[in-house]
Amino acid sequence: QMERVGQPAVIYCHPHEFDPDGIWETPFRVPLRQRLHQGLGRGSFARKIERMVRDFAFGPVSGLLPPAVARSLPPRVT
Repeated sequence: QMERVGQPAVIYCHPHEFDPDGIWETPFRVPLRQRLHQGLGRGSFARKIERMVRDFAFGPVSGLLPPAVARSLPPRVT
């Protein structure tokens, strides 16, 4: 919806979301309710991210800032 009206979006993915089995393999006790809440849907996460990367344009957040602010940021680390 945001792309249709020309608005940028910022997404954040926690690294644990890329591991579909991580919540089930944790060495410490996690209540079943929490495992289900945080674990269901992870199997399809990578496919959804791949589709998003294919279908949308991405760039650094600095590209959304006014030029004077962007110039004041430290150089990008690659």
